[in-house]
Amino acid sequence: MQMDDREREEAIIRLNRAIEKDDGVEKALWEAVKAFRKETFFTSGRGSRPGLPFSYDIKVSNRTGEETDELVIDRRGHSKSITRSTVWLGYCNGREEQQRAGFVKGPKKLGCFGASYLYPLFIRLGLFQKSPSLD
Repeated sequence: MQMDDREREEAIIRLNRAIEKDDGVEKALWEAVKAFRKETFFTSGRGSRPGLPFSYDIKVSNRTGEETDELVIDRRGHSKSITRSTVWLGYCNGREEQQRAGFVKGPKKLGCFGASYLYPLFIRLGLFQKSPSLD
């Protein structure tokens, strides 16, 4: 189920409130991630090479038909799966880097599998500032 812009912005507001209160951040982060499914994002790219487009959805269990705790990245017919716990790890690592440096220089600073896909999502959610040299 794709969300409209209003629902996406509300998910960001709930996430920011959870971060301010330091309560329920992991759940609010996952709900915000779910709100942005099927939206097109772009990886960071390298040097003069532009980033590559991708989108994602939430995996659905074949057995129960319910959503699982996995993102499925769709990139030109190839898919990668990123677990909810990996999303949380990337967020925690990025938050530490943001607090230390004032920005998150790039995906590698997230220090987790799928960072090249999580980084642009986290930037879109307003969680981190890009390096001034990446703008």
